Amino acid sequence: DAIALGVAAVKGLLDKTGLDPNQIDEIIWGNVVVKSAAPNIAREIVIDLNLPRKITGTTCSRACLSGLQAIEQGIMLIETGHADIVIAGGGDSLSSGELPLPAHLTLALGKYQMGGGSKKAGKASKNCFSKRARPRRGCPKARPSLNDQPGGQWATMRI
Repeated sequence: DAIALGVAAVKGLLDKTGLDPNQIDEIIWGNVVVKSAAPNIAREIVIDLNLPRKITGTTCSRACLSGLQAIEQGIMLIETGHADIVIAGGGDSLSSGELPLPAHLTLALGKYQMGGGSKKAGKASKNCFSKRARPRRGCPKARPSLNDQPGGQWATMRI
């Protein structure tokens, strides 16, 4: 879990340096695989470590450069006089990533899992996630583009 990784990193830093949390102005954290339930990992780090609520938590996402972007933003805050102490870093975990699926497939999988729907439809849905599965009609593509989204109706499903 990316939040747990961030919490462990910041806690380790605070324990090792003895830094007074009341002196921290901001935590900036880079992340690519964003959880829809907790999109601001930096704020989650502040809350999970029970740090002072005055600390701003900012999360940035810039593909492979997210952690470096967080550090750059921290440097900019300090150089411009907007902050004295900033903790910046980044981390990801693909273990808890969400896979966007078209709404019709999410509905079909939900019906199948609850025992409804036809066996044929359920078998086809299961084949989308098989290790040996070839791309099939109705299965999500690896990287959907805006044109692939039927009316923008995407849902997320953890698998």
